[in-house]
Amino acid sequence: MYPAAFSFFFNVIKTKADYDAAVTATWIFDIILAVIFVLIMVLVANLIKYQPGRVDRSGIKRRVWYFIIGFIGLLCSLVLDYFLYLAKITVPAFTNKFIAVMAVASVVACLVYFLLGFVLIKISPKGSKLESIFPKKN
Repeated sequence: MYPAAFSFFFNVIKTKADYDAAVTATWIFDIILAVIFVLIMVLVANLIKYQPGRVDRSGIKRRVWYFIIGFIGLLCSLVLDYFLYLAKITVPAFTNKFIAVMAVASVVACLVYFLLGFVLIKISPKGSKLESIFPKKN
């Protein structure tokens, strides 16, 4: 029906092995989610048009969306971790431990998003839409 490697998605977590698999899957899932949100940020930044006129302020819109997408990514990470893993844990001791793991993994994924996005913005060519999020000094 489904591969054995993904059995923790469907089963109740009640053993130490299940708990360890859920922790590992949470970290992998959150980092992948951070990369997906970086790709969404690039897409949104390229969808925002340059503003006509003497002073183009579209970079400010892109910067605002950069931070909004980052915080949406944090919330999505927490919500998905809750429904995929935490709701299936039946052992109270595992629940308490997993809440800490879930929070740390989500915050680390958010930091990965911001750092990866910042590096991507800084290495983009001058005058590009991505570069306008954090413009380079002359």
